Amino acid sequence: MMQIYPTKDKSSDRKRLALLINNVEFEYGDDRVGAEKDELSMERLLKALGYTVLTLRDLTAQGMSAAMQDFAQREEHVQSDSCFVVFMSHGSAAGICGVSSIENSDGTEDIFSTDEIYNCLNTKNCPGLEDKPKIILIQSCRGGNDGWLNVQDSLQKTAHLEKDFCCLRSSTPDTVSYRNPETGSDFIQDIVEIFNKHAHEDHIEELFRKAMKL
Repeated sequence: MMQIYPTKDKSSDRKRLALLINNVEFEYGDDRVGAEKDELSMERLLKALGYTVLTLRDLTAQGMSAAMQDFAQREEHVQSDSCFVVFMSHGSAAGICGVSSIENSDGTEDIFSTDEIYNCLNTKNCPGLEDKPKIILIQSCRGGNDGWLNVQDSLQKTAHLEKDFCCLRSSTPDTVSYRNPETGSDFIQDIVEIFNKHAHEDHIEELFRKAMKL
């Protein structure tokens, strides 16, 4: 059964935040030409939905980790009813690519693990968003394969560590994600189109379902 979350009425007391990280220019490979259009479209959508958008560009994995930790500690979440986190970058099966060609201090590639998103926003590390929906959108590859084929409060209590998350990704495991240099990525543009048309009447899972059908 779908859970119905309470929403705050639009007022000076409501403080919705969204974090948008868009990696466009890379030291080691192809730049993500057209990603600027996705960024602009997503910013417009989130602002129309009542979110203050914090946009960051061209971060390393360490930078993305720091941005997530800072976002989780924002005091505005206490007065919010939800949040959006949007990542747009190159990617691999290991996670979201940072822009640096330099390996991390432990010898690993400049890759940000998506598990960190959940860890930063969980009940323990982000109490301001406890029991509030956290919407995560990730536009990145997860490998090199094609993703298609031709076919015919103060009281002592316990709480789930990770809950109220809803995530949609542009690709399935081990597959690529597509972006048009002229118009941006299908994933981001489809989400923006569906939300603009139906956000006033459908819940988030139905919005995601409609976006996947385009």
